[in-house]
Amino acid sequence: MAITLTLQFKILTPLFLGGAIQKEPDLRPPEFKGLLRFWYRAISPDYYEKEKEFFGSTRKDGDSKEETIGQSPFLLRAKKDFLETMSWNDVNLRRFNQRHGRQTRNGLTYLGYPFGLRGGQRDAFKPGGAFELRLIILRDQEKERLRQAVAAACWLMAHVGGAGSRHRRGFGSLALTDWQCQEGEEIFPELKALPLLSNSSTTREWQEGFEKALGRFRRWFGPFDSKEVNNKFVHPHLGPAFRWRLSEHGFAEWEEAMNVTGRMLQDFRLRMQPDYQDVKAHLMGAARGGGPLRNAPCRVTFGLPLEFRFSSQTATFMPYDEQEKTTRERQGSLLFLRLASIGGMLHPLYLRLDGSVPGLDNPVAVQHHGRPLLQPKRNSLDDFMNHVTKEA
Repeated sequence: MAITLTLQFKILTPLFLGGAIQKEPDLRPPEFKGLLRFWYRAISPDYYEKEKEFFGSTRKDGDSKEETIGQSPFLLRAKKDFLETMSWNDVNLRRFNQRHGRQTRNGLTYLGYPFGLRGGQRDAFKPGGAFELRLIILRDQEKERLRQAVAAACWLMAHVGGAGSRHRRGFGSLALTDWQCQEGEEIFPELKALPLLSNSSTTREWQEGFEKALGRFRRWFGPFDSKEVNNKFVHPHLGPAFRWRLSEHGFAEWEEAMNVTGRMLQDFRLRMQPDYQDVKAHLMGAARGGGPLRNAPCRVTFGLPLEFRFSSQTATFMPYDEQEKTTRERQGSLLFLRLASIGGMLHPLYLRLDGSVPGLDNPVAVQHHGRPLLQPKRNSLDDFMNHVTKEA
């Protein structure tokens, strides 16, 4: 007998989730299923062996054709009655401007900069809207491990992650307001074991609930050990280096909350002037046939690609594949910024996941320059989290 898990979500910040027509927002089940797979990997030390049981897998046969060898035991459907849409141009960004010209600081613009670029204009689902996801488990419902994987992935997507474009930078933040098993809570007892933090009335209650959930995950899946750490490219996960900080100060408007969140990161990174000067000197030296950059800029630790723009040229830092002797497209950030709904207010939440830190655990190179750089002199990612701990 199939069982159905229903999840009710409230949208906290603009949700830029594209459909077949990228500029028009749509609730795409494949997007959410991919996010659930990501968060299962983040919590399960043995996801290499287990994830295909829960999310399906593919392999290539001898003729290099993809062949499905296992399908997920659950289906996912999205339901929305009516969701208002908005564009980036609808947001009054200027009210957060401080200073002028190149010195302008604006945390909301900083976090959402791609949406303002030419050709990057897209519509989003407006904050305040609600939608429903349904997970229909077709088989293996009696397997505790499957129920734990589904519950943990859904909970983490709602409380740590988000959905859509720029969800690591606060857009697409969601609140899980309710979840139920239609066949009865005794069929899916794992739901009661995890608190819904959107029901919290104080930051202390939220923090205690968050720690309770993390403890439950450790009991369900076990701790991350050296076999995960020794992998060449470690998937973002909630291992020993995982850190988080919730701001005690809440805001009534999502725009103001996002501006404060963005300013925390923008102000920190703008103080890192040596990066800019070192890269500029490198480009000038390379043009003259000397003076190459030796160490990767410290801010590569926030994620790649990292682009430095100058009046005459651009330098783009990218992950470097030592086997292929070439750069790769990207390495996502381990830093997740989002908003948490507590007592009707929106609180900035800063999370640093464990995993491979760009430049430190994986080499970095300047695009088209063909050689890896030495490690950055500082881990700015952790420096930022230390800063947040003092300031939030």
